[in-house]
Amino acid sequence: MVTGLASEERHSSMDISMDTSTEIDKSSSGRMGGKFESEDAISADDPRIPTGQMSVLFAGITLACSQIGSALVALPSMMQQTLIVPGAIILIVLGLIVFVACYHLQQLWIYMRKAQLARGPVDLTDQYLAVPDGGNECSKQELAQAHPHIQYFSLLEFIAHEVFGDRRGLVTLARRWTLGMQVIALGGTAVSEVIQVGSSMHIATGSRSCQFWAILLGAGVMTPLTWIPDYKKLERLSLVAVVAIIFTAAVVIGEGATTDSRFERCSAPSFQLSTFFVGFSNFVFIWGGLALVPEVQSSMQQPRRLVRSMGLNLVFCLAVTLPTGLVGLNFCPSHGDPTLPSNVLTVMPKSPLRDMAAVSLSVHMIIAFAVLLMPLMEAFEANFQVLRESLSVKLLARTGWAMICVFIAVAIPFFSDIVAVVASIAQVYLSFVAPPLMFVAIFKDQLAQTTWGKVQIGFALGMAGVMLVLGTGFGLYASIYDLQKNVSTLSLIHISEPTRLLSISYAVFCLKKKN
Repeated sequence: MVTGLASEERHSSMDISMDTSTEIDKSSSGRMGGKFESEDAISADDPRIPTGQMSVLFAGITLACSQIGSALVALPSMMQQTLIVPGAIILIVLGLIVFVACYHLQQLWIYMRKAQLARGPVDLTDQYLAVPDGGNECSKQELAQAHPHIQYFSLLEFIAHEVFGDRRGLVTLARRWTLGMQVIALGGTAVSEVIQVGSSMHIATGSRSCQFWAILLGAGVMTPLTWIPDYKKLERLSLVAVVAIIFTAAVVIGEGATTDSRFERCSAPSFQLSTFFVGFSNFVFIWGGLALVPEVQSSMQQPRRLVRSMGLNLVFCLAVTLPTGLVGLNFCPSHGDPTLPSNVLTVMPKSPLRDMAAVSLSVHMIIAFAVLLMPLMEAFEANFQVLRESLSVKLLARTGWAMICVFIAVAIPFFSDIVAVVASIAQVYLSFVAPPLMFVAIFKDQLAQTTWGKVQIGFALGMAGVMLVLGTGFGLYASIYDLQKNVSTLSLIHISEPTRLLSISYAVFCLKKKN
């Protein structure tokens, strides 16, 4: 593992800092209305475009690994919050919207690569073209050094430069805001994975505390996995994670289809606006994997086929989540509180299958932890030269990032209540708002020339507007209201149930009810 990272240090240029504002030629050459004219001689299949080694299939598997995770066992509760049938519809519609947003990101990535080649150093391009057949590898490495790994924040910075030109204040703000949203979205999801690993192992073993398992596996297994240098080297582990989540879903579905008299089918509760939009925000959280799409696309052999990978991911996610959420509603207690807990494993009858499902879920989340943190670590390394030059410092920094997530998971028992707030701000922005707005900003002149293009513009703007209102507007209000209600009920935090939505509140605090 460390050897692979060392090799990456020597041969890969993907960690090189991306300062688009200094890299882009400020001249008017190759521009149309201040933007690069993409309809020129450079093809999306141009062999000069730096690519990775990941196939379409494994890119889809990597995306799937980042999207379900700890939310799987919370799906029945989320369905109940959103009145069951509307919840199923919301899950499907959000998935389709994310697919469209992925197409937007794919086209923007290709646009950026074309612009880089058109404005790049002429001598480097000429050197590439002059290399005889079979001798292109060296020049491809040099091209990759000139145009490194595209990350979400560098993509948005590039687009902002195209739109705002030399107004560096706005460009810098766009870069920093997007990087901050990535940290919140991916880092918050990674923390949830640590928390859920602790809970799942406690459920499976019945021994030790959730906190013990979170610290043990977080520090001993999840942190070393973050030393793996890129998505290509993580792809087989991502496949293991996908198989693990399929097994967990199969157990929930199988057990839910054969429940006994102790359980009954959950009914839809009376409508409450705050509860509904908290559930909506948590459905948004499921599709938050778009925060790492540009990094995954940069790792692909055929980056222009990203939508195929996303299509595979979409089919897989819906095939797993819909039946799990709907069948899991069969676990409502026949007597007592009809509200499902946020971790359906806790109400399932204890059996070897249930325990194996909990362990399998832990395996998935251990691997997903490394997948989620990869873009953040690469972004951090891209901005500090010492991390690119020293392997030991790089490993130390990655260890620090991972351990911060483990510490937050252990130290903040009410982090689960923050998850919906994270989704309504960061996930909505990265997955539903930024992609369509960037797409329209770059391609509106071309799209406006045809009726279908105008339809695309209208849909993209409508999609961003609706998600801002529902996700960030109503979702943020409801999430903050729910967080305030839960925190103000108890002086510190009382662990009234072993799980909360998408994460586990397992720290032991004193119960002091406020008057």
